[in-house]
Amino acid sequence: MFFKYVILIIVPLLLFISCERVKYFPDKPVEFEKTYLIAHRGSGMQNDGNTLNGLVKGLNALDGVECDIQRSQQNTIWLSHASELESCGEYGGGCFVSLNDDRIVEIDSCLDLEQTFTRLELVFAYMSANFPDKYIS
Repeated sequence: MFFKYVILIIVPLLLFISCERVKYFPDKPVEFEKTYLIAHRGSGMQNDGNTLNGLVKGLNALDGVECDIQRSQQNTIWLSHASELESCGEYGGGCFVSLNDDRIVEIDSCLDLEQTFTRLELVFAYMSANFPDKYIS
């Protein structure tokens, strides 16, 4: 019984001294200049997605492009959706991160023209020279 009275006295006392009114801050509205349209996979087309050709098409058509990238063994960033490169002729493929840049170039040269791999630094240079006001994601 004594325990019941202690709880009835201590709990309200703790609630009174420990509770503070929640402070709400006013919303800060975000001001948008405009909505930007970004081409998915560069141009959005299946055949040339994530290639320099696809990015050029997307940059010509919209405000910017989205592309997928992979890192090589030498930490070079390449345009590619797939993390695996398939073998081509005498050139063995494998995971991008396990292949050096020379092997990626060899496989790229061996594959058909629809599957091309471009260094991201070349994409930035091309965009800077030809589309300085466009975006890449």
